Amino acid sequence: MSDLGLSIAVSGLLAQKQSLDVTSQNIANSSTDGYSRQRAELATKSPWPTPSMAMSSGPGQFGTGVEVQTVSRARDLFLDQQIRQQTGLQGEWQQRSDALSQVETVFAEPSKTGLSSAMSSFWSAWDKLSETADSSSGRTTVTESAVTLTDTLRNTYSQLQALQGNLNDEIATKVSHVNDDLTQIGALNKQIQIIGISGLAPNDLMDRRDALLKDLSQTVDIQTTIQKDDTVTVAVGNTTVVNGPNVVNLQLVTDSKGNNQVSFEAGGNGSTVSWSGLGGELEGLAYARDHDVAGYMASLDQLAASLASQVNSQHMEGYGLDGETGIPFFVGSDAQVTATTNPNQVISASSIYVNPYVTANTDRVAAAVGLTQSTTATQGVASSTAQVETLTVGSGATVSGTIKVVVTAAGMGNSPKTLSVAVAAGDSASAIAGKIQTALNSDSDIQGFFTVGGADAGVTLTANSAAANDDTMKLAVYGNNIASGDNGNALLIYQLKDQKTTFTDDAGAVVSTATADNFFDSMISKLGVDSSQAGNMVTNQKALVTQLQNKEDSVSGVSLDEEMTNLIQYQTAYAASARLINVIDEMMTTVIGLGSTT
Repeated sequence: MSDLGLSIAVSGLLAQKQSLDVTSQNIANSSTDGYSRQRAELATKSPWPTPSMAMSSGPGQFGTGVEVQTVSRARDLFLDQQIRQQTGLQGEWQQRSDALSQVETVFAEPSKTGLSSAMSSFWSAWDKLSETADSSSGRTTVTESAVTLTDTLRNTYSQLQALQGNLNDEIATKVSHVNDDLTQIGALNKQIQIIGISGLAPNDLMDRRDALLKDLSQTVDIQTTIQKDDTVTVAVGNTTVVNGPNVVNLQLVTDSKGNNQVSFEAGGNGSTVSWSGLGGELEGLAYARDHDVAGYMASLDQLAASLASQVNSQHMEGYGLDGETGIPFFVGSDAQVTATTNPNQVISASSIYVNPYVTANTDRVAAAVGLTQSTTATQGVASSTAQVETLTVGSGATVSGTIKVVVTAAGMGNSPKTLSVAVAAGDSASAIAGKIQTALNSDSDIQGFFTVGGADAGVTLTANSAAANDDTMKLAVYGNNIASGDNGNALLIYQLKDQKTTFTDDAGAVVSTATADNFFDSMISKLGVDSSQAGNMVTNQKALVTQLQNKEDSVSGVSLDEEMTNLIQYQTAYAASARLINVIDEMMTTVIGLGSTT
């Protein structure tokens, strides 16, 4: 009986000592991020004696003491899953919010050096030129303000391109981070599996694994399943990326635009993952790159193309001080000019420039409006058929000037051919037609190509079938009878500021009908709304994650007050067990002493 009592007392000492060790571990890690509170689960040892057929009758079984059955880990798996899911959404919106904040910094509106100010200065320069159309300084101001506008457009576009590149690089960095987490999770699974086989509880290793799962969920959306051997299976999309110690890494593939996309290496399904299936920071980065930033780059392109087209269309109708007409004010890069049949209609923000013919000679700023209307005639020439085309000249000249006559024909060696025809104030339409006829007849190239006739209301061209077989002939007359102070075209260009125009996307679909200023203002307003929405979502997600984290801390966190109470409890129980040993020792001494006196 005394032996049994001593064994019970010793078990109490050991159990309380182990409980104190667990409490010490909790106290030591009370500030450790990701640590889950542990608890020594006590259970009674098997009673004595063991029931058997030969067991003699007696008072019954006696307890044999206490033991630590296991060291449990306080954890709520449902809360873990919720935190991972909401952390992923927080990561997604944080990336979008950061990108949109950078876009706002690029546009820097309102600002004295921003695009809005550059557009305002551009329109104002045309307004001032319309007041003094023959002013050299006014024309210089127009070209300088236009250069500032185009430089600002290109610089803004380039900064957005650089931001896109940074987001693309960040995707590669995040994929590398994901793969590092997956490798560590696989390694921990292997250790947990080995320790579990030995019958021990790998609590600290499971805490480390949970911390990695949380970190991983911020970058990519994951689905987790805890197996019977305490290993975790992790899936991304429809692909299992961690199964026990086995890991399938994410890999990068580059699309036709040079953008990083994600797929799985050998062992996965081998297909590219849609960004909406990835979630987390990866989805946020991709959406910011392919939608947010790309969207504002596209809007900037639409603004530049529409503005250039609108201004060019009106500028080409006017005349400079040197008598030139039909000159576009804005041009694109060489690559773009050769890639399109009408470069004045398709000019992106990254390649819009002021026409060097305009900037090099401000006399070519077409501030004036021709008093004799321009007119063009085009005629297809059928095989072996002489066809006649009549070009009607305007109603006459009110001031002296120069008319430009341009003849274009595929069969003419040096086509197009431009001739200058001087007209005097008061020349009638008949007189102008006669001068045009004389100019055409005097040129050997054109003389051999056309037979020119007529004088009253127009000039008649008859294509020579031998020279113009299956070609198209075109005669364009640009009236240039202007006064040096004519401001009509400058005023019309300034008035474009308040004229609505159509903005289209790359596919030609209409995205807006507005003035250039209003289109830009709407773009900046949308940017503000998008950025504010993303910021609000980040704030909301942070609050939600914090709330869930507080709930988890109430389950898994260490309370020093609770641990101090446990410390006193285990210490008292330990002392009581030690006292029991002393009592049993005294009893044994007494018994032995009695035996020695008889």
